[in-house]
Amino acid sequence: MFFQDKPIHFECTACGKCCTGNSDTHYIALSRTEADKLQAHLGISAAWFKRRYVEHLTRETWGIRMTNGQCVFLGKNNQCGIYHLRPSQCRTYPFWPELLDKEEHWQAEKKYCEGINRGKLVDIRHIRQQLQQQLDAEEQT
Repeated sequence: MFFQDKPIHFECTACGKCCTGNSDTHYIALSRTEADKLQAHLGISAAWFKRRYVEHLTRETWGIRMTNGQCVFLGKNNQCGIYHLRPSQCRTYPFWPELLDKEEHWQAEKKYCEGINRGKLVDIRHIRQQLQQQLDAEEQT
């Protein structure tokens, strides 16, 4: 992982680009635990929650539904409607293993995330913590 030898700068600009994309290639993974918390927060039945907000990516993998190329929870001014309950994939972005394994992957992600290489230096302990959270979440999905 290149970040161990080279400092990383990142600052979220709240642009919402990480919540948008081609639904054929872009998805937001959702663990069963995360889905249960969201359903309870919304106060709706499991059946309605799945029908309205969830896509089955595979038999075992769920994702948040993308509508017109954006997450169904992305609201006006690119604000997340479930920010305090957002899935691990959202909480840990852009500190994902596949983006931090090589510097060229990190640099390539700049076209999707304007906060990469901006702002303050990110503490290496924070990066490691985010990586571990993402790996743990991937085991649950």
